[in-house]
Order: sequence, then structure tokens, then C-alpha cells
Amino acid sequence: MNIVFVGPGQGKSITAALLAVTHVVTAYDADPYRALVELYPRAEVYEGPDDLIPPCIIDTSRVDRRGRPYLAVIRENPGAWVILVTTPFFHQVAVARRVAKDVKDCTGTAVRGVIVSMAASEDEAKSVAERLGVPLTGWLPLSKALEEMLATGTVISEKEDGASPVGDAALIERILALGKELGLQVRLRQRDKKRGRLPWLKR
Repeated sequence: MNIVFVGPGQGKSITAALLAVTHVVTAYDADPYRALVELYPRAEVYEGPDDLIPPCIIDTSRVDRRGRPYLAVIRENPGAWVILVTTPFFHQVAVARRVAKDVKDCTGTAVRGVIVSMAASEDEAKSVAERLGVPLTGWLPLSKALEEMLATGTVISEKEDGASPVGDAALIERILALGKELGLQVRLRQRDKKRGRLPWLKR
């Protein structure tokens, strides 16, 4: 499954990078500022749908005349799941609502769901989804690690010893739950040789 992350702010870049280090996924970060390659060094730059070998994590800054980076990649990848990423803050939810309307009006593709980043609880995330009128795909918790990544653009990389990509266990737990909700396969490439599974993978 191909996933196109759309929405306001840098949350979609971080979500895409965290999913990439923990799961097998093809995900497009539609962002006019090409933020993903700064967060996730293995990200590929999108030139067109025929230049990529999945699974891969893709950064696209191609925009239309109104500065929207998501329409081209959605049109060129029919069947991709379009997922909104937003924080619960009022102004970002308002922008996310406009993005969802743009996607539907300009491509005929309905947004499949929303991931709410920096949510205080699942109830808050559900409230955001209701305000947007789309299903809740998942949520990421209030987290110092996530807040730092949003503020500083900390690079997210795969650890050679299979260690957790971030030091926040609750954040990793939510990323794993998100991957499960999306039907993604957990990366088992870097296993704990004694236990046969990733050390950070919850037993």
C-alpha cells in the first residue's frame, strides 16, 4: 500500500520517518519545503512514479500554481491512501480541513483518515477526527521526544544494534499501533539475535 501524508506542519515528515524506521512502508511526504530528507537521510526525492522501487520513503516538494505539493503525487499514484496529519491545535485543524477538501475537489480522492500528532489522549484525537469529518487512523502522544523533533528537526535513523529510533517508549508504542492500524509489516531486518526480534518490539 502507498500512503500519501498531507496536512499542515512538520508532523507528517516525522510520522513518515518514524514509520519508515519501524515498518516496511511506501510513504510520500507531500511538503513544499522538502523537510523529510533532512529528518530521514534514506528518503528519496520524488521525480515521478516510475523512478521508485518500493518499499521506499519519498519526499516531494513538487507544487501546483497555488503551492499545493500533494495534488501531483496523488494524481500520479492512483489508489494511494491519502492520510491527513495534524496536531489538535485549532489553526492546524482548520488548515487540515481545507487540505482534505482540496484533495477531494481536485482529485476525486477521499481522505482515508487522520493521524493526530501531540494528542493528549485518544479521546482528544477522536474529537479532532470528528471535527474533520474523517476516520481516526491513529494518534501520537504528547511527548518531549516528539516535541523536540517538531521544534529542531532531529534526524531519525535506523540503529545498527536494532535499538529504538527514539528514547520515548510511549511514542514507539503508538507508532507500532499506527503501523498495525495501517496493516504494515514491522521491520525485522535488525533483530535481537538471542530473542529473534527487535529489542524495542513489545512482547
